[in-house]
Amino acid sequence: LCDRRPHSRRRIWREREGVIMSELTHYFELKAIPQAEMTQNEIMSLLFEGVHRQLPPFKGRVGIGFPGYGRDHSVGGIIRLFGNEEDITALNQMLHSQSEMTDYALMTVTKPIPSKVRGHYQFRRLRRKGMSDLRRAKARLTQQGKWNEEVSERMIAHFDRPMTEPFLRIQSQSTGQKFSLWIKRRRINESDEGVFSHYGLSHTRTIPNF
Repeated sequence: LCDRRPHSRRRIWREREGVIMSELTHYFELKAIPQAEMTQNEIMSLLFEGVHRQLPPFKGRVGIGFPGYGRDHSVGGIIRLFGNEEDITALNQMLHSQSEMTDYALMTVTKPIPSKVRGHYQFRRLRRKGMSDLRRAKARLTQQGKWNEEVSERMIAHFDRPMTEPFLRIQSQSTGQKFSLWIKRRRINESDEGVFSHYGLSHTRTIPNF
């Protein structure tokens, strides 16, 4: 019989895609240095972009957390990076070579993750539902004979809701355009497997909270 467990599906996907999982054992932090003409969120966006540019070679093994997430409706002023000792040490050295990192952040040394943690978090990218989602919902409900004016008003209100989660303003490497990257934090009791995206975020894998 086919194993339908979520962990099994993720394991099969990782094997098919050639993704190698690695244990999270070490971390270091980037702490935003206050600037007279920049907000903390602008500094954090700049730092996040710098980290993002260095993540592809690690192939989903490095995760990102924000210890100050939620303060003043922002991601806070600290970026915490997780991975195995080899990856995190290499990333720390790579970021030290970037002037925007050393000019705008205090970078800690690589340290082992504490043995005792206060649960786990998922930091995931949250995408805003747009008109394409509304059109698909309308087509589906129309086919089912459930679309009417009242439903239309409710659906428009649902898909047009403003985002309330903290976000960073990121420049697209492909188009050069700025966009908002909304980030949602979710508390998880136990650690969970998966891989991190090219932003260091994940809908499956957790990072420790300490």
